Amino acid sequence: MASENTTRTNHPLMEFAFPVSMALLMCYGMELYNHLLMGAGLSLATLLSPFSELLPMAAAVVVIEHFIGGHIVDFLMARIGDPEKIRLPYGMVLGTVTCVVMCPLMSMVATLVFKHPTLATIAPIWFSTFAHNLPFALAWALLVARPISGAVVDRLSR
Repeated sequence: MASENTTRTNHPLMEFAFPVSMALLMCYGMELYNHLLMGAGLSLATLLSPFSELLPMAAAVVVIEHFIGGHIVDFLMARIGDPEKIRLPYGMVLGTVTCVVMCPLMSMVATLVFKHPTLATIAPIWFSTFAHNLPFALAWALLVARPISGAVVDRLSR
């Protein structure tokens, strides 16, 4: 998100557009996935249902990524080393690291907001939420959200 702007132009609009579009797409995908996990079944109503929670969750993603997640991602990416020496595409590595950092943070937000745990149940509920969400979050981020956000930002920068 903020860290992912390193592969994009430094224009202020692009520094805003990419993380916001990623946040919106990730929140939509994760909300849809969780509605489907709860047995909603795929229908027009299910496809529209994430919109009721989209803006507050996307705002939480942007804030958490900006103040916490982005700094952790920057630190980890610096530890990985020179992008030229990474044998995988740099954007794929960056997207994976971002997802692995943000997923546990946003799983905690989802646990607190949607699952209302007690102090005794918060850890297992959070871990279960994180474990259920990470595989889909990685796939959605790398195969859907990042390519669409990149295309939007590239289109806006022309």
